[in-house]
Amino acid sequence: MLGMSFNQAVFELTGNDISTMRSYDYPKKQAPEHTSPPVTFVSESSKCRYAYRNPDGSFFGTKTVISYSNGSEESQWSVSDKSELNIPLYHADVLRDNPSEDNTVFITENERDADILAKWDSIPTTTIPEGREFSKWNPSYNKDLQGRDIIILATGSESGKDYANRIARNLLTVAKSVKVVPTSQIWNDCPKQYGIADIARTIGDDVTSRHLTEVLTDGDIRRTIIKYSD
Repeated sequence: MLGMSFNQAVFELTGNDISTMRSYDYPKKQAPEHTSPPVTFVSESSKCRYAYRNPDGSFFGTKTVISYSNGSEESQWSVSDKSELNIPLYHADVLRDNPSEDNTVFITENERDADILAKWDSIPTTTIPEGREFSKWNPSYNKDLQGRDIIILATGSESGKDYANRIARNLLTVAKSVKVVPTSQIWNDCPKQYGIADIARTIGDDVTSRHLTEVLTDGDIRRTIIKYSD
């Protein structure tokens, strides 16, 4: 093929006359396919803020609960005194304002559930600041719960059951009585992870309040730990 032009050489080898081919007639080289892992974007779906007050009514700080689209939650604290580590019970000021031993106190798994109960009947309602994640009982809580009838509202999740039983054990020698009420007793079709606020959102405030009243009046509250059972 000596003495041939490039175009002639190609024609001899392939039979294709590339001298008349336009640029878009040339075979296109396919880019290699790259399989990238799927990217999951987790966005905020809601953000709720709860004001915590010390038993004397002074402002302690704000807890912000951020809910994400994948179902997870994150808590952030904004505290007035950065050195303050002794977080009070939620609604500690209300508990201190209602010191009578005749008062029943509800303990829920989170602030949202505590708020809806307080809205219905103005019953002193509280929750542990760390919620289901609490690892150690704070002895300062005992003063506000001493001699009370305690009702713990617990979800049907494993973490909810464990939360209720751990609180009940810590209050056995403090409270007048302790009772664990599973949310499944309030609503038969209740999903395991539902708290009282979730139930109310689904079947309505009035129906939920009525069902809860029926559960609480069905038998006496005894001085014992009623271990969570389905």
